[in-house]
Amino acid sequence: MAPATRLTLGALRAALRPQAIAVRSFHSSIRRHEQFLNADSATFQKAVANKDKVVLVDFYATWCQPCKMLSPILEKIAADPSTNTDLVTVDTDEHSDLAMEYEVAALPTVVAFKGGKPVSRFVGALHEHDPHKASILPRATALPAPMRMHKIDGRIRRLANQEIVLSIA
Repeated sequence: MAPATRLTLGALRAALRPQAIAVRSFHSSIRRHEQFLNADSATFQKAVANKDKVVLVDFYATWCQPCKMLSPILEKIAADPSTNTDLVTVDTDEHSDLAMEYEVAALPTVVAFKGGKPVSRFVGALHEHDPHKASILPRATALPAPMRMHKIDGRIRRLANQEIVLSIA
């Protein structure tokens, strides 16, 4: 018969204590989509200077009903991982200097920036279920050296291998 092993209370607790689990780190190469809500001039300049993404700038006012309809649509577009876009909102009542600089004459006005430069714009609200609503469709990640823009049927603009489809019904 085998001799009995004596187990102390401390050894029993140590044996029953959960073992440390090694946690694997996770790295994603997908860049986060950023939203800069009610951006001031400094935040605006920093956000639109992004070389890798299209940045949509929504010029709005709190009293503007079409602006309130358009904002959720733009937020959905910017949050979609397939679009590679950021969203900046600028309250034209608080930051009239930015509105004047980008010649905003009516609300809402949405200006698309690429590499710090405005490349496309549209004015007015779009309904969420409108088949012609604003959408952004990335074509490629690599940017060619020169910046090119072509207008097709007044609705499609191509900028540096990045198609920006802005449709207004």
